[in-house]
Amino acid sequence: MMSNSLLDNEISKFKKASGIDGRKFSLKNRNDYLFALEKAFNDAFNQYARRKGITYKNGVDKVVDPIIGPLFDYFNNAKPGKSAFDKVFDSMVSLSTGFLKSGLIGLAYKFSTMAFKYLFCYEDASQFMKHFEICYMPLDRYTLNWVKKLGDKGINKGLACIDSAFSKIDKKLFSDIQNLIIDKLKKSFVYDVSFATGASGFLLPEEPLKSEFIIWHQEKLIELHKTLIRNEDDFERLGIKKI
Repeated sequence: MMSNSLLDNEISKFKKASGIDGRKFSLKNRNDYLFALEKAFNDAFNQYARRKGITYKNGVDKVVDPIIGPLFDYFNNAKPGKSAFDKVFDSMVSLSTGFLKSGLIGLAYKFSTMAFKYLFCYEDASQFMKHFEICYMPLDRYTLNWVKKLGDKGINKGLACIDSAFSKIDKKLFSDIQNLIIDKLKKSFVYDVSFATGASGFLLPEEPLKSEFIIWHQEKLIELHKTLIRNEDDFERLGIKKI
């Protein structure tokens, strides 16, 4: 089954959930970049800070504001390609890592990759597909669950050492994971979801960022389904016979 309809649906749902839907954001408007970067900042840093009971004061001023210019230039003034992407991505990671001062570069990777995911949902993003083609896949518990299923022994050993915590991923492991993802997706990867209604095999897009929209939600559903199965006896006691 082709993933086009599934991808369109996931993007639509993500836009609504993130508050982008109906906002008319444009990649040609420098001021509109603030929204995507603030959302990514919250996903990576503020959620982590809340779990740890700490705060990141003036995070937007220190991290987001200096990134807007280079990111805007990447989409509007740079010729799309790996060199241009690496330059802006490395700058984003460097700025946010310096801000953290905690050694958790995985948070900087989460912030930087999620920023591109939000920007991908802007109204005129289709005009910049070449700029998005080489974007990395955001990594968290759900996408890492999928990565582990790919069966790379070295990567799985690395993830086991950090309990699959995306915040603890270092530069080498991040690079190894992204290279594995790129390699797998280029080979017409069919993503199987065994409990799905109807066709369960989805031909994922070659672009890691596009595939993430599908993988993230499906892996979340897989985890939820496993939880329901583990508690099947409780559901049967309520008269629910099938999960």
